[in-house]
Amino acid sequence: MPEDGAGQKMYNAFGLMCAGILFFPVALYILGSNEKNYMCTHKNIIFADERAKAVECDQQMVPDGIGYMACPIKQESFLEFTGTSFGSSGIGPAIHFKSAVGAQKAEMFQCVESVKTERHGNNTVKVYSYQMTWSSSAVRSASFAQTPQAIQAREYGCPGATNGNPSWPANLAQGVQTQYAREMVAGPLTIDADLIHGGASSGLHANMANPVPLNQFKSAFAALQHLPYSNIVTPQAPPMQTHGSGWYTQTVHQQNHHARRLFFSWNQMQKMNPFSQLNTLDLSSISTHNLAVDASGTFLVTCQQARLGCIRIQYFKNWDTMVTLISAVQGGRTLPIDVPASWGCPSSKYNVLVGGLMSKMDLTQMLESANTTGTWTMRVIGLLFAWWAVYCCFQPISSAIDVVGDCVRAIPCLGPILEDLLEGMMTCLLCVVSCGCGCSCGLFVIGVVWLYMRPLIGGGLLAICAALAVGAYALGYTTKGAKGSRSLVSEMQQLTGESNEAA
Repeated sequence: MPEDGAGQKMYNAFGLMCAGILFFPVALYILGSNEKNYMCTHKNIIFADERAKAVECDQQMVPDGIGYMACPIKQESFLEFTGTSFGSSGIGPAIHFKSAVGAQKAEMFQCVESVKTERHGNNTVKVYSYQMTWSSSAVRSASFAQTPQAIQAREYGCPGATNGNPSWPANLAQGVQTQYAREMVAGPLTIDADLIHGGASSGLHANMANPVPLNQFKSAFAALQHLPYSNIVTPQAPPMQTHGSGWYTQTVHQQNHHARRLFFSWNQMQKMNPFSQLNTLDLSSISTHNLAVDASGTFLVTCQQARLGCIRIQYFKNWDTMVTLISAVQGGRTLPIDVPASWGCPSSKYNVLVGGLMSKMDLTQMLESANTTGTWTMRVIGLLFAWWAVYCCFQPISSAIDVVGDCVRAIPCLGPILEDLLEGMMTCLLCVVSCGCGCSCGLFVIGVVWLYMRPLIGGGLLAICAALAVGAYALGYTTKGAKGSRSLVSEMQQLTGESNEAA
């Protein structure tokens, strides 16, 4: 596509500047909230750890209060999951397993488009890439590019998909569907659904790396050999050029707006593609009659071999047989701990459950580690966000230099080199300046939050920062003064010497 003119560049730059002005305070708010959440979560962990009393697995009566327990789960209290549990009425009870957490993952073999724009010198290159792959959601092929070049690239990357991707079965939920038991029993306590569900660092979760084996359910489904079979086919024409990113189309628009070139590449030279040229599978719904357990025993599939429209389904569960928890206890049931408000932190509710057996000390250390890791992750993201926002505010300067570079480019021979040098220097300068402004403001907000919530620590950090700043300023001022003094003394000595010689 043709390069934008000076007016359009400045218009886009001012738009980015407005976005930067808007998002900069958002980045600072994220940083401040992150520090507050860290300290409040730390307070909750310490509050629960200090007040939790051990609950024995064979204990008959548990007094109300805050308890710590590490006990086996009673298997009879698990919920039985079926296909219907995940909205797959066509599968129904043909699949069934017990656990505290169950999940179903459904995928379809579809043609997927990838589009990117690249800059090669003075040319803007648009790249269309197509491949057949398993996708956990319906891909709308109607939105694919319809240029002759894109269609030809699609014929290479997705042979047999000329009519587009098929519709997703009406009685099958897309992607991953997770369900939790309403309650379960471990030791003497009945654990409620909210504690089972937990959050990022607590609760029970389906193990997505260890699927439920399905061979035991083979008899409830069709035989694998009776499902559709896919022919092995190759593309209609040989590739013109090899490139590591797969089949794609490049449309190059040069400055004269009339020179266009077409490139093709293939990342599977001398290999055949298992994509059928037959008509798309008609799977408006799934059932035990058009599903079978595959050879690995981990998937329900609608075809013997991957082809356009083929469906595959996996099931997962939580495999833990023991749990460790800290929670409030009332009448033998778990419920959240009421944590009172403190300086900078409102009152809140807190409890935690993890799979496996852990001592209270190990559990507390794990929770503290997870809290620290999450906080540092958000610190880095927030500081980068602040840096980007300030950089956006400087975009009018960058665009102005870009416009000047367009003029410099007209210089014979050296024009493109001077343009790249000018724009590169300005980009580096703006990156350094925006990094200094954005990150320093973000660190200042972090220090202010710590000063408010933990005055001693926050005050110490800000005092160190202030001392470093004052030290740097004093060093620079002293060096400058020393240079000035030495210069003045030498000049006076020189003048005195000249006067003595004249006398």
